[in-house]
Amino acid sequence: MGRNHDDEAARAAEIRQQEAEERRFQEEQEAEAQRLQEESDRLKFIAGVAEADLHGLNPDR
Repeated sequence: MGRNHDDEAARAAEIRQQEAEERRFQEEQEAEAQRLQEESDRLKFIAGVAEADLHGLNPDR
């Protein structure tokens, strides 16, 4: 019974480690998605300003 208990404990620890790694991976993916969305929004803004300049619609320039 001691051996079986050790095997179960080792397996449980392995599962916890895998779950922690999956959570970290998910968090990294979400952070990267957020960064890309912010960069996309920034570039869309820059493109809008450039287009307004091109058409003479930006009086500040």
